[in-house]
Amino acid sequence: DTVTGLSALTYLGGETAKTALNLFHERFMGSPLVINKWLDVQASNPSDDALDVMLYLIQHPSFSIENPNNVYSSLLAFATRNTLAFHDRSGAGYRFLADQILKLDKINPMVAARVVNPLTHWRRYETSLSQLMRGELERILEGHEDGTPISDNVREYLIKSLD
Repeated sequence: DTVTGLSALTYLGGETAKTALNLFHERFMGSPLVINKWLDVQASNPSDDALDVMLYLIQHPSFSIENPNNVYSSLLAFATRNTLAFHDRSGAGYRFLADQILKLDKINPMVAARVVNPLTHWRRYETSLSQLMRGELERILEGHEDGTPISDNVREYLIKSLD
């Protein structure tokens, strides 16, 4: 009930939502599984500033990119349930996810391969969005900025998707 109420308040936005999120975090910060709900509620909220919220969350002390449950509760929730923000016409949601996949690939390639999945459905979307999604998949396929290739785990998903 508490998470459902928090979700409803977050959807409405405003100062009451911010206060509720802070109180929830303070109350449950010693319970990692409940904090994953806190991440999920924010990541899946279709607010106008959803990408800014995601940038805040990935820097938050309660988030660790090394923790798969944190990743699923935030990055995967954003990409699968926050369709308005993820599919923003600017492509910013796709870029954000691709950047996180590249970070994840060096830490946990199996988790990165799971998180890349929402981008692999690029053919299902209108041309302007599908081109942006495909572009991010191709960028990931090029490898890391330091020249190291992406993992075989992620490469397999990308090649299947791009063929």
